[in-house]
Amino acid sequence: MALIKVGIIENLTFSDKTKINEHGTLELAIKSTENANALLDAFTSSETFSSMESSFRFYPPSPKDFDGNVKSSAEVAAEILKLRHQLLTYAKIVATKEEVEKALGGLAMFKGMGIPDDKIPSALGMFDQEEFTKKVVTNLCTLFISFMKSKKAFDGKVLFRHKFLRQSKTKNYATIPTSDFDVWIESMDVPKEASKIAYSEWELKEGKNLSNPVSSDESASSVEDGNRAKDLFAPKAPKEAETTADAADSKPDLFAKK
Repeated sequence: MALIKVGIIENLTFSDKTKINEHGTLELAIKSTENANALLDAFTSSETFSSMESSFRFYPPSPKDFDGNVKSSAEVAAEILKLRHQLLTYAKIVATKEEVEKALGGLAMFKGMGIPDDKIPSALGMFDQEEFTKKVVTNLCTLFISFMKSKKAFDGKVLFRHKFLRQSKTKNYATIPTSDFDVWIESMDVPKEASKIAYSEWELKEGKNLSNPVSSDESASSVEDGNRAKDLFAPKAPKEAETTADAADSKPDLFAKK
């Protein structure tokens, strides 16, 4: 089964592989449906059909910015609210806006953490503490999964179309939009001709709609094309090895009783 590609993909559903992993991180699994309607859509539209599935991880905000500067509590809070908006958007596919707001909106993310209601306002200034931030995000994501299960969202019957963006110019992995004004997911009950999902001018300019495995950076592509031409007449030079490393998450309980 292939990974979900960059693009506007139809006939997707939530997978029951969705979970909170051992590090407290939400893994939202989305897959293509293989029912008769999906296959019929592929045949009638003269398009191809491929079985796809990806697990998207929702990490808590980093305590530092790209330049290594420590973020303020307000900056981290703003990122958490963007993450919550993504979860709210998914939940509204399976429930009413009122139900979703009650379950996941407002101060719901602080419920069950052992913080008295009258202490929540002061807790809002604690997002500059990394472990506190992780705990809040994990709690929000846990509430999200519980709500989705209560609406039977993982039974494979909830179908939707979804816009995925390219991760970067050099990486063609599909990522979930964070926009709070563009439509990037909608029920398959919405006819394709009435769909509001589209790539913005900025996304098109930045190549966010491209799924090709080669870099969408024009200058980088030109260099690569030139090297390929040289390889037709000369032996290839050895390439430098690249290495990557992953850091493990930690999740101590700040509110555990001593």
